[in-house]
Amino acid sequence: MSQNAFLAFTAMVLAVSAWSIMKPDVDLNILGDPAGDPEEWTLREMQVWLGRRGLDTSGTREEVLERVMMRMRARK
Repeated sequence: MSQNAFLAFTAMVLAVSAWSIMKPDVDLNILGDPAGDPEEWTLREMQVWLGRRGLDTSGTREEVLERVMMRMRARK
């Protein structure tokens, strides 16, 4: 009996894992990036945007804004 429960649990974990890996239209970005002009974003929005890209989020609003703008120019 316990072997059947273990196999059922293992199958369920495998199925959920496969579904989450294979489903291409899942957006893991729950909050979404801010839209519009970065100069109108709040400091927190800019910090989140930079943090999601693995960039430094510290500094004054002007320093953080400059980092956002530099990253956006580099992407073009």
